[in-house]
This record gives sequence, structure tokens and C-alpha cells, in this order.
Amino acid sequence: MPKPDGTPVAFLTVTDITARVQAETEARRSAEFNNTVLNSVLAQIAVIDREGRIIAVNDAWSRFSAANISPAGNQPMNTGIGVNYLDICRSAEGPFSEGAADACEGIASLLEGRAESFTLEYPCPSQEAERWFLLTATPLRSSSGGAVVSHVDITQRKLAEKTIERQAKFLDQANEAILVRDFNGTISFWNKGAERLYGWTSEEAIGRNSIDLLQADRDLMEEGAKQIRSKGEWNGELRMVSKSGRELIVESRWSLLHSATEGSGEGILKIDVDITAKKALETQYLRAQRMESIGTLAGGIAHDLNNMLSPILMSIELLKAKLPAANDQALLQMLEEGATRGADMVRQILTFARGVEGRQTLINPKHLMQDVCRILTETLLKQIQVVIDVPADIWLVRGDPTQLHQVLLNLCVNARDAMPHGGTLTLAASNQELDEHYAAMHIEAAPGPYMVLSVSDTGSGIPEHIRERIFEPFFTTKETGKGTGLGLATCMAIIKAHGGFLNLYSEIGKGTIFKVYLPAEPDGNANHTEKHAASLPRGNGETILVVDDETSIREITRQTLEAYGFNVFTASDGAEAVAVYAQHASEIDVVLTDLMMPIMDGVAMIHALRRMNPDIPIIAASGLATEAQNHSALTAGAKYFVPKPYTAEAILRLLHEVLHPVSKK
Repeated sequence: MPKPDGTPVAFLTVTDITARVQAETEARRSAEFNNTVLNSVLAQIAVIDREGRIIAVNDAWSRFSAANISPAGNQPMNTGIGVNYLDICRSAEGPFSEGAADACEGIASLLEGRAESFTLEYPCPSQEAERWFLLTATPLRSSSGGAVVSHVDITQRKLAEKTIERQAKFLDQANEAILVRDFNGTISFWNKGAERLYGWTSEEAIGRNSIDLLQADRDLMEEGAKQIRSKGEWNGELRMVSKSGRELIVESRWSLLHSATEGSGEGILKIDVDITAKKALETQYLRAQRMESIGTLAGGIAHDLNNMLSPILMSIELLKAKLPAANDQALLQMLEEGATRGADMVRQILTFARGVEGRQTLINPKHLMQDVCRILTETLLKQIQVVIDVPADIWLVRGDPTQLHQVLLNLCVNARDAMPHGGTLTLAASNQELDEHYAAMHIEAAPGPYMVLSVSDTGSGIPEHIRERIFEPFFTTKETGKGTGLGLATCMAIIKAHGGFLNLYSEIGKGTIFKVYLPAEPDGNANHTEKHAASLPRGNGETILVVDDETSIREITRQTLEAYGFNVFTASDGAEAVAVYAQHASEIDVVLTDLMMPIMDGVAMIHALRRMNPDIPIIAASGLATEAQNHSALTAGAKYFVPKPYTAEAILRLLHEVLHPVSKK
């Protein structure tokens, strides 16, 4: 009430503080909420000031000391409010026993404003078992500075990682390539076996698409993924390409990976086994079986054809005598040419089917290749350059020089045909010791020393789809009339008869290399061979007419005879031989002729020569040393017979017997 004079006794001021009270209430509620949230999380959280002192913690942090037993097993460290966090980091008995320096440096950098955040995984000593924590620190955005530090128990995660690491180590011990990919092809696991097989490291492979990385058949891979979705597994053979570009064939087994929580398919476990060598051996074995079957069939057919062609050839001569008309003679000549070509093919078939037997001697590959080069120089296109590469210490091989000469010449002819516009033809020889591993990779090889003859060209190359067929008889890519398809088949038969094998390398547009592997004799004494050769009978200027349609045989025979003191005339067929003899009859002392030749065969030629000079000594030679042939040659007038292929010793001793019958005892 006022005083009697009206003066107020007191003043009452009323201020609306609703907003402040609400703010305080809200702040209190917010703090309570934050405390509730902070205390409900499993992370151990502490607030530190600018100096590193702990000024606030949550409930989980309060329990943190239970995990902070020192390595010595003493009482828990004091990690409560007021303790400097940096002292905890520096303490040898603290939780950072293995990362104290990193923890101190990281927290100090953050408090000084030199870092925005800091994380560290560290093991924490415990009386029970090792525990792992993740330390995370972020700065406080306030004028007072400081930071919020949290520790999260990651023990279970680290144990899972260690389990996975151990499992990965086990997987790395496997020889198989093991990888995990999703259904889009993205790789998430890549073991050491995959690194060894494909050449890509796990760092290079993980995250990449497996189809693109390994250049796999996309359609086949997608088909496998469909099978995985429907059946949960897939097996098959796949063609892959390694990092180095090597083509591989793998046997691949796929399994569906399931999610541990939902049970739905999440990826594909893929196990690849390299079967490239196995498939190569299978291919070689099947080819060997096929060639053996073809050889057996061809041998039987050739035998029957031989029996049919022999009377045909003999009948032609009789018909020529009975049918002197020009038209008849022309028809008989055509018939004779066809029958003679057939007989020549039969000879090649028999060579392929049965192999060729002959007396073998030590051969220096250098001499063989020089002889072939001399022939090639005279017959090849000028645009083709011939190169010979033979080391001085090349190993000797035991074989028939005529047969190996034929192999080289056939391979060179094929090389020539592959370079119609010119190129380089290289003849090379090398020594190579094959080990058990190489022999296991090549079904026809055996461990030991080999002399390798290689014939390479820079021609068009051989398409992959016909490489397995080129050694089959009658298979040819040449135009009709330009090849019988027997050249390579005969080469293969001769090589196998010498205990060797052949490898083929070819690339379209870049050329082809044939490598002939022949068992070598590294200790073979070439001087001994030459001394033995020097003791063979020699000529004294006598002249021999050598008749053979095979250039290689004709030339090697000429070179051999000239080396032993004879003069030599040559003819490539019977008709040419008759013409040569007509011009040099007074000079020629002996005729050495093959029986199977085009235009005029040996028997017909012998008849013609005997009419010109009944006393001329004639030696008949044939690779088909059948009784019928021997009889026909002897009946025609040949007094001597030598089976082909003949050795230098055989022909020289026979010539000595023919030219010096008095010395025969």
C-alpha cells in the first residue's frame, strides 16, 4: 500500500523470461539427450582441451580403464577427467604400447591446428586376449579449441581379417588359379596361383573385369553365369590370354557364393586349372593315331595300285610295238605318262606308309645344307634370297643323306611356293639338348641331344585350321596339277624313320618355320667318317650317266661321284637320258638309272639304250624294290640292281665291280 502522503512503498518489475527458460530447458534437454546418446554408444568418447586434458567423457570411456591394463598386468591406468591425454599416449604402460609415437604425434598435430583429423588402429594389451581399437580424433570448432577423441573396439573385425588372411594364405599355396568375381565380371579376390598362371598381380586384377582382362569368350562366360544362377555350379573349358599374350586353355570350375545373412547369390568362386600342355599332348596323340590309320590305309591301297600299275606300264611297251600309227602312239604316250605319274605317287605313298629303310652314316648338316643351297640358287626366283646359318660346332647326325636331302628340298619347295613375289628363305642348323620337361610336352620327343634343321620363309603363312592336315597324304592347297599332297607326308615319314620329329610355326602374313629335330651324336668324329670315306673305291676319270627325276638324288649322286674321281652326265627322265647318250655314247662307261620316272620310265629307257649299245653296263635303282621291278629291269637289259636310297659306299663299290670285273673274286 502507499504511504498516507501518497509516496509508493516499493516498485515491482515484471520481466517475461519465457524464451530464456525455454532455451535453458531446451539446452538442458539437449545436453541430457546428448549425454544419453553419448552414453548409449559403444564408442569410448572423451573431450580434451587445447592442452590435451580430459574435460568430459561418456560412460563407455569411464569403463575404458578396464581394458587399459598395462603390459606388466598392474592396476588399470587412470584415464579419467583431468588426466592429460598426451600422457596416456606417452606412457609405456598405456594402451598405445605399439603405437605411442604415432598417437602422440597425431593428437599433437590436431591440437596445434596442423591436421584436420587423425585415425589409428592399435592393439591394446589385456589379461584375456589381444584387443584392437580404432582411435579417431577431430578438432572442436570453438574458440577454446580442443578435440573430441573416440576409441572403437574393432577386435572382431581384426579377428575376421586375420581369419581371411590365413585363408588367403592357404589359397595362395594352391597351384590352381582361384578368383572371386561378381555377376558383372568384376574381380574381388585373386590368389597367387592366378598371378602365376595369368601374369597379373592381385593389385592389377582386383577391380578389373575378368572377361576383358583375360580376353575370354564373352558368350561362353555369360552362358556359365546363367548356369550358376540356375544350378549353382558350372564346369567347362575356356580359352584365356595371359598378360604376356600367351594363349591358355583352362579347365574352369565355378561355384555360387552366398551371402551369410540373406542367403542370396552375391558372386562366383572360380577355380582354373591350366590344361594347355594336356590338350597339346592330346592333339599330338590324336594326330599320331590319325596318321597311323591313314598310313595303314594308304599302304594297303598303294600295294594294290602297285600291282595294277606294273602290268599297265609293261603292256604299254608291247602296244607301242604293235601299234605304230602316230595317233596310237600319241594315245599310248598319254597313257604311259599317266601310269608313270601314278607309279611315282605309289612310291611316295609307300614311303609315307612304311618309312624308308636305308644304310645310314654320320652326316655333317653343313654339307647337306650347302648342297641344297646350291640347287636352290639355280632354281629359285631371283627375288628369293637364300641364307644359310650353320655353326662350326654343329653336331653330326646318323642318317641317310639322300633322304634328309629330300626332306630339306621338299620343305624349301614349299617355302618357295609361299613366296610367289619373293622373300627370304633361311636354312639354319643348331644344337639342342632336350630335357625331360620338353619331352613330356612333345609326344614324339625323347630326352637327349638333337640337331635341329630349320627352314623358314617370309611368305604368306599357313592358316591355323589346316596346319594339322598338311602332313596328311593327298592333302594340298595347291591348284590341280601342281601338287599331289605327298611331299610333306613323305618328309614326315623320313623324319620319323630317323627317330626325329618336326615342329611347325606359322603366322599369317609373316611366314613359316619348319623345325626338324634329329637325334645327334655330339661325340661323332667327322674325321673318322672322312677317313673311312677316303678308303672307298675311287674312279679314274670314267664317265657315268646318272638318270633320275628327283633333283635331290640326281644332284647328290653327281656330287658324290665327282668327289671320287668320276665324270658325270645327268638326265631328269628317260627321254633326256636317251638324247644325252646319243650325243656322248663314246664317252659314257656306265648308266645309273632310276626305274620310276616321268615321260619315259627306266625300263623303256633301258630298252632304248640297249638297242643303241647292247654292251653298255646299266645299273637300275628303285625305292620300290619289288620282285616284279627287279625282273622287269633285268629283262630289259640292266645287269645290276641297287635299292634306293643308296649310300655313297654302296654305289661306289658297285661301280668298281662293274668297271673292273677282272678284280672280282
